[in-house]
Amino acid sequence: MALISHVRIGVVLVILLVGTTAKAQSARVDSLKQILLHTDSMSVRYAHTLLMICNDWLEHSPDSALSFCQQALAAKVTTDSLKAQTMIKTSTAYSHKGIYDQSMELALQGLRLGEKIRDTLAIVDAHTNLGIDFFIQEDYEKALGHFELAESLSASVHDSIRLGHSINNVGLIVGSLSDYETEIKRYKEAREIFGRIGEREGYANTIMNLGTAYSTLGQFPEAISSFEEALAIYQEMKYSAAEEQAYINLGETYLEMQEYRKALDAIYMSLEISKRFNYRLDELYSIELLAKIHAAMKRYDSAYYYNREFVQLKDSLFNVEKQSIRSDMEAKYESEKKEQRIRQLQQETLIKDLQVREEQQWRNSLIMLSGSFGIIAILFFNRFRTKKKTSDLLNKKNEELRQLNGLKDRMFTVISHDLKSPLSAFSNLTRSLAENVKQITPDQIEQYLLNLNQSSQDLSRLLNNLLEWALTQTGSMVYKPEVVNCQQMVDEVISQLSPSLNEKSIRIEKFIPDNLTAYADRNMVIIVIRNLVSNAIKFSNEGGVITIYAGHKSKVVTLGVKDTGVGISTADQNKLFKPEEDVHSVGDSSEKGTGIGLLLCRELIEKNGGNIYVESKLGEGSNFYFSLPESAP
Repeated sequence: MALISHVRIGVVLVILLVGTTAKAQSARVDSLKQILLHTDSMSVRYAHTLLMICNDWLEHSPDSALSFCQQALAAKVTTDSLKAQTMIKTSTAYSHKGIYDQSMELALQGLRLGEKIRDTLAIVDAHTNLGIDFFIQEDYEKALGHFELAESLSASVHDSIRLGHSINNVGLIVGSLSDYETEIKRYKEAREIFGRIGEREGYANTIMNLGTAYSTLGQFPEAISSFEEALAIYQEMKYSAAEEQAYINLGETYLEMQEYRKALDAIYMSLEISKRFNYRLDELYSIELLAKIHAAMKRYDSAYYYNREFVQLKDSLFNVEKQSIRSDMEAKYESEKKEQRIRQLQQETLIKDLQVREEQQWRNSLIMLSGSFGIIAILFFNRFRTKKKTSDLLNKKNEELRQLNGLKDRMFTVISHDLKSPLSAFSNLTRSLAENVKQITPDQIEQYLLNLNQSSQDLSRLLNNLLEWALTQTGSMVYKPEVVNCQQMVDEVISQLSPSLNEKSIRIEKFIPDNLTAYADRNMVIIVIRNLVSNAIKFSNEGGVITIYAGHKSKVVTLGVKDTGVGISTADQNKLFKPEEDVHSVGDSSEKGTGIGLLLCRELIEKNGGNIYVESKLGEGSNFYFSLPESAP
């Protein structure tokens, strides 16, 4: 959860008003209101005092801030510099309320006026506000353009505080564009600037963002260290809003680390702070995180409770959709005009500062009210970095759930259809044998027993395939590749299936080099060979021939099983290896398969980096073959 920096108005004494509590903020506003009552409404001081009250309310009450900013805009006596800053402050208030079209309109007005009077600081702050609003709307390219302009101008006038915040904001944008290496580099640059000038709030903001970048890259210990360092600074400053965000970041990171108890402790702290200071959006997000953490801990009653609380609070907060941003606003300031203005400003700033003595006096006063301007955007802008990550995680989980539901449906289909027939046959045979045992001849008893034996073998093979296939679908069958000898694996399968081969008088012919090896999981490959040979036996006539061959070419080993059985039509071949197809209708033979064995073969061969194919003609037998890598990649 990254922090985006609202750049301050002034460049010195900025720590005086940073991190104060809502109570102290209210006391200062009351004092300013008393000054306002005894100030001539036709004086510049009156407009200046209104702006100071607006600034003090921005963190805790955007509605109150907007009211005083609007009064300051309507003041009859003011200066151009004061008016430009008032436009930018009013823009900030609208942005906090989520009214982005008015926020951007006022920021553009402040930019126009700042360019007209060549007020570099006003121009920097206007570009920062525009960058923030574009960032909120996830238009990262435009946001990056504004933040880079703010960085260039801040550097030209040697404003270290604004420069540090601009670099920090550029890092946030490149991180949103997945350039994490540049992101971390920019944060470290900003951290060095803030550390050098002793700007504690900017330093804390930057290491908070650095922690978010580390968390995104899965470097959780570094992320936790950064968040805890930022938290300690915010607690020292008694800055409740930022302290709460640090707890949220810690909670999210501990959740990803599956340290649920620590995650709960952190989010309970953030929830307590958000309720105490009425940070409704942060309260909403904390409740949502609590639901996720309890669900991960399998505390479903608590997860349900917090999820219900989340829905109720969300409905009360978001009854009106966000207003759309007019895309043509940015066209009012073509890039060519901006570059020309910047060049002029770099040459004329020092001269202008000497000429406007009266305005400089008021600007010095404005420095005193700028303390809280550093991260007041934190309440609304710190979610957007994690929004995409949360959405991607949800999509991934939904896809996994869809696959599991498909697996469940397929397994139920196999169990209900494929087990039913052999079990019914087995039951009918045993019942018939029991009812007629005194009347049937020894030859008939022998036939019954042969049929029972065949049914039991079919059931055993089906259950083994079903269980092994289920293990591959759930990820429980671990892939352990090694160098395996193809001849040895085939011999092991033939030995296992020799009773079935002898029963149907089927001859095996092998064409496998003695020293041929592949790089694969031995158990998985044996399962595949056993299934293919078992199918060949099942669909071959008595006295048939099964050929097992192997060879290698271009670092690929190919093994095949060819039979002289009934064969498969071209249309039916297209149904094989597909879980959605019903293969019970495949072929005209009295022997029917479930299809699970071939699905299992495909899954296991693909796990080993190979492919499986079939070639067949009706009446001429079938040829199943598969590929494996010859050596480790």
